[in-house]
Amino acid sequence: MQEQAWNPWAELRGRRDVIMLFGALPDEVRAVHQLRGSTHVIVIDDEAGQVDRNHLLAHELVHIERGGGCPGAGWTHVPWGPVVSREEDRVEEIVAKRLVPQERLLRMALGACEVEGRLDPWVVAEEFRVPQHVAERALLMLDPTQNRQGAPPRRLAAS
Repeated sequence: MQEQAWNPWAELRGRRDVIMLFGALPDEVRAVHQLRGSTHVIVIDDEAGQVDRNHLLAHELVHIERGGGCPGAGWTHVPWGPVVSREEDRVEEIVAKRLVPQERLLRMALGACEVEGRLDPWVVAEEFRVPQHVAERALLMLDPTQNRQGAPPRRLAAS
């Protein structure tokens, strides 16, 4: 059975404690979430395209799962900067693993390496309908030992 990518919209439909809206956000802010009582409110930039909306919703849902969120772009200054940066990095790692399932990516990478000698991030981005930075992160996290088909791990060409 093929490993399916996580669908953040299906997750949202199942969450009675989350409301998602589209709206105008300040420059450099693509999405935010706040807790209002017992309800999480996610606002996604109304100018974001569908691929970005999927990523942004996934990102904010993972923040909610982890019990927090990023206070905003202005909070990357000392003393909270390193804490916020680590949390954002961890959230992006989780999002990349969910939106680009590692087992499927590994099969794709092995096939591409046999044919073309490499797998470009833009190809991954198109295949999984994710922003290129998510595809790049997924490729960096790729673990060839996850191949469950019994084939020995192969060295993947660097992109």
